[in-house]
Amino acid sequence: MNKVEAAEFLNISVRTLERHIERGELSVSYTRGSKGRERTFDREEVERFKQTIDATTYVARPAGASDAGSTALARVEKSRALQRQKPRAPLQSLPPSPITDLAAKLMLTREEAARFSGLPLTMIKEAISTGHLPARKTGAGWRVKRRDVETYIETF
Repeated sequence: MNKVEAAEFLNISVRTLERHIERGELSVSYTRGSKGRERTFDREEVERFKQTIDATTYVARPAGASDAGSTALARVEKSRALQRQKPRAPLQSLPPSPITDLAAKLMLTREEAARFSGLPLTMIKEAISTGHLPARKTGAGWRVKRRDVETYIETF
């Protein structure tokens, strides 16, 4: 049988079959085929290997786990413990900071400027892009002076 037939018989992918061959768990012989050398497998050996696979119980390990048994098992247990914990609330579900906190800040993000002014975020972004509201790009975000937001609201 060829490698595709062997993989289907074992109910594994061809790549997984190749890994078993690389590890020496399954032997292969080569025959001359129409496109060069073709791998062929002994049916009896493949059937014995299938019984071995079916009898083996695999323990799922997190990505990057080492082959050390006790370390891998500890990581699996830690991973399961983390899965049982309550999920954290997403950032958007946190309550907005009070306006008094924003009034004390000198520089505001675009989102804070929208919350402080009561205007939609899209309007703040548009005012910044057209130059009606001065802002500075800092790293990945934008910062607006609180005084400029107050001036923009007064002229609005």
